[in-house]
Amino acid sequence: MRLNPHIKKSKNKTDKKAKKIIAITGMPGAGKTETRKIMEKKGIPVVVMRHVVENEMRKKNIALTNKNLREYADGLRKKYGYDIVAKKCVPFIKQKLKNSDIVLIDGIRGPQEVELFKKRFENNFILLSILAKPETRFKRLKKRGREWDMKTWEEFLWRDKKELSWGLGDVIKRANYTIDNEGTKKDLKKNVDKLFSKLFSPTT
Repeated sequence: MRLNPHIKKSKNKTDKKAKKIIAITGMPGAGKTETRKIMEKKGIPVVVMRHVVENEMRKKNIALTNKNLREYADGLRKKYGYDIVAKKCVPFIKQKLKNSDIVLIDGIRGPQEVELFKKRFENNFILLSILAKPETRFKRLKKRGREWDMKTWEEFLWRDKKELSWGLGDVIKRANYTIDNEGTKKDLKKNVDKLFSKLFSPTT
């Protein structure tokens, strides 16, 4: 786990006791879901951005395939703005903050989403990037075998290209903290625990 040297720490002392919103970003298969599970076990409530899109698709009886999900999300962003999914998530985040000092956002993919959350939550917003090599990510996705996961290398590259077109690469670079997830789940948990110690220790 490392701090992005391009991100300046806030000098606002009131942030130390303020509620925090931690957003996870990363390419498909990097380990966002595993990171989310680790945080959920700590009792942290989660808002998954993808679920907002899936719920709308269900209402319209659109099959939840990988291609349909990406194309529907792409259509939403082009029609209503690239921060539309983030806007839809804000009420859910605020609701969860009523009962928790920390809320996790899973699934940020574009810089406009980052800017919206930073505007709404200011210095309480923390962006965490999970990294892994393409070959590692593809193996994980094949092993995971979810309905919307890619089955071939070509599908994998298509999905990467689609998400990078939303500005995901820029989001990853802007992260406050980065975790390299080339190791085991145990290694990932150790790094997540280190991050939490850094963020929420009495001297933070």
